[in-house]
Amino acid sequence: MAAQSLAGESVALVPLTRTDRPEARSLLTGLAQAWVNGVDVDWTRVLGTGGPLPELPTYAFDHTRYWLDRTRTTTADPAELRFWEAVEGGDAEDLATLVGIGADSSRSSLETVLPDLAAWRHRQQGARSFDSWRYRIDWKPLAAPGTPALSGGWLLLAPTDAPTDADAATVAACADALRAHGAEVHLREVDAGATDREALAELLRAAAAEREVTGVLSLLALSTAEHPKYPAVPVGTAASMALVQALGDAGLTARLWSATRGAVAAVPGEPLPNPVQAQVWGLGRVAGLEAPAGWGGLVDLPAAFDPATAANLCAVLAGLDDEDQVALRGTEVLVRRLVRAPLAEAGPATGWRPHGTALITGGTGALGGHIARWLAREGAGHLVLLSRSGPDAPGAAELREELLALGAGAVTVTACDTADRSALAGVLAALPADPPLTAVFHAAGAGRAAKPLAEQDPAELDAVLAAKAAGARHLDELLRDAPPEVLVFFSSSAGVWGSAGQAGYAAANAYLDALAAHRRAEGRPATAVAWGAWAGAGMAQDEEYVASLNRTGMRTMAPERAIAALAAAVEHDETGVTVSDVDWRRFGEVFTAARPRHLLDDLGAADA
Repeated sequence: MAAQSLAGESVALVPLTRTDRPEARSLLTGLAQAWVNGVDVDWTRVLGTGGPLPELPTYAFDHTRYWLDRTRTTTADPAELRFWEAVEGGDAEDLATLVGIGADSSRSSLETVLPDLAAWRHRQQGARSFDSWRYRIDWKPLAAPGTPALSGGWLLLAPTDAPTDADAATVAACADALRAHGAEVHLREVDAGATDREALAELLRAAAAEREVTGVLSLLALSTAEHPKYPAVPVGTAASMALVQALGDAGLTARLWSATRGAVAAVPGEPLPNPVQAQVWGLGRVAGLEAPAGWGGLVDLPAAFDPATAANLCAVLAGLDDEDQVALRGTEVLVRRLVRAPLAEAGPATGWRPHGTALITGGTGALGGHIARWLAREGAGHLVLLSRSGPDAPGAAELREELLALGAGAVTVTACDTADRSALAGVLAALPADPPLTAVFHAAGAGRAAKPLAEQDPAELDAVLAAKAAGARHLDELLRDAPPEVLVFFSSSAGVWGSAGQAGYAAANAYLDALAAHRRAEGRPATAVAWGAWAGAGMAQDEEYVASLNRTGMRTMAPERAIAALAAAVEHDETGVTVSDVDWRRFGEVFTAARPRHLLDDLGAADA
């Protein structure tokens, strides 16, 4: 009757009770009908969930959400809608009439800027599809810790003949700080390049036999020289991995803290002089996941110690708020946090577009192929695809033909292992001057079959670091004098928050993130994108792998949207960004199951 009375009116009529239907079902159906007609409904109260609602399920036979993301906003201004319709349609006449431009000269100028306006609009709309995937690392100051007190015996491990005077000063300052705050310090010097896990386990057993070991502070990461047997592995990284393993072998229950100096950029604008030491941060994040009871955390030390630094170090070692990733700067204790990074906060776009010659390491792989297709479509004149197999790689010939059809002027597929510095130098030297090298994308990497840190050996660590870290280091060195406009390192979320069974991979990617920040501090271009899992070819084709990701809350990303996120990071000239599709409530439950971890604390209640 009401519908008949209001015929022709724009009114939604919603019955809340229906004949022969359960009342609860009728009520929920009515509320749903009201919601789709524009009524705001607080579904958490209606359904009594007490928290955020789960997302709608994926399509039954794939791991991609096909549901539209609906943002409930007020109705747009009709004039604004007409303005953007004219821009997107390239209708300068209609746009001029709308904004009141009458002079012919002004209309001519409008026609000139119209394509740029339309391109900007397109990019802004595209950004909405991946903005929820973007994150960055922030460093947050903690309140002053007060006067810390340590007790018992602390084993301080330092590299034999500390590499530099600054390293020697750091070792002495740490020993003095521990003693000043109540610890009995037992300093042991270790030849990091010649000591393996068996020797370290024996050292730990001997120390424990002499007296109780309450805690262990390792400064072995300070040694960054090349390992004599494993050239891709810094001796400090190898020794740090061996130490984690040795603690388990020796049966010590004391928690291990690993210290670096200048391995993270915790303060905006500060230099990051030792990116190699960031490898230990990647290792440590995995150690904390796999052996939470025996892991203390990571602390990055300043160049100079004072009484405040000493007190803050000891407060952290004593368990300050259960923080396990800390940087000491001045009088502050800074703690590491993952926060959202909407594109609007990334700064203005530079207007960079693919052109000239672009080189892609890992160019014949799944990720390399996606990068190459994007570059070909967007105007790169010459694509150089590097891989170990080069033209013999499966699908390389077909990829080359596809790229030419997409618009690339030339495509060169070359066999080159980026871990071989001289071979990479030869490839770079042979590149033609016209068109010039404008962009390099480092997407090369080794396979990453999961293996617990306790079972890994230095040779396996060397293989992973050679593929990603050594290649990035060689590119950094070889392009120092003639840097391209864009240098992008394909990193991984494994280096951001750790991934069980991926210690070497996490170490390599933490280094790539630090290397990008190091280059920026020196005024040279670099962008590191730490990726979550891509859908399609590659590891995401492994159903067991995808299922394990889903159990932890990580979802695979459609390649076309991931490429759009990559393009945005490059266009906005970002130093570092994490791009990953994550159900943070589920991920957080897994991430913090064994012990408190505060990395995700600042994501906000909506993400928890």
